Amino acid sequence: MIMREGIETGELGERSATSGVKDRFEILVVTKLTHIGQTVADIHRLVSPSEDDTGDKLVGVMSRIADGIENLGVTLQEITGQLDRVEERIDVVEMAVRPAPTR
Repeated sequence: MIMREGIETGELGERSATSGVKDRFEILVVTKLTHIGQTVADIHRLVSPSEDDTGDKLVGVMSRIADGIENLGVTLQEITGQLDRVEERIDVVEMAVRPAPTR
């Protein structure tokens, strides 16, 4: 059962929807962190003494960093949209289970 501010529901679908959003969010975060880690490794390789000169050039790495930042902006917009949908769904469930006012 889901508990939110003392309201108890039996909405298993809500739990599944929230879990699905959480799983997608975690995958998205891990993917982005991996990309950032690769970029940092590339930068480290560029500033470290190299054994040969066949690696990426600074311009290429900076271009990938710019692309990564742009992708992060798109990702944040997607996450915000997902969170808005989850909050709307929670509000609908809360309205459905809220007791009627007594007179």
